[in-house]
Amino acid sequence: MKNSEKDTEKNVQIKEVEVPEVKVPEVPEPTIEKLPAPPAAPQTLPKITEKGIVVDCAGINLREEPSLSSVVLEVITKGSRVMLDDSGTDDFYGVTAKSGVSGFCLKSFIKVY
Repeated sequence: MKNSEKDTEKNVQIKEVEVPEVKVPEVPEPTIEKLPAPPAAPQTLPKITEKGIVVDCAGINLREEPSLSSVVLEVITKGSRVMLDDSGTDDFYGVTAKSGVSGFCLKSFIKVY
């Protein structure tokens, strides 16, 4: 190294530089999203067990529940064929009408065939 280079190194001064304060943006707390509930297990549909025909009345009420006080879904006319399933009770058949509507009808007005 030459003398002039040594002199230059010695004359180097370190100058303090002010660094501006950097503001770090606030990060919001992470939120945990509530996941939707898993889908419900599929309902077991009643099994079609027999066929029937409406007899001994002009029309029979197809009801929402196996009860005489239950809502009437539709009236099935005499001579109409229906599908019977295993959802009935002692007094009512579980019935699916030709229209596709399912409900309950009194057993006394349906002849099984």
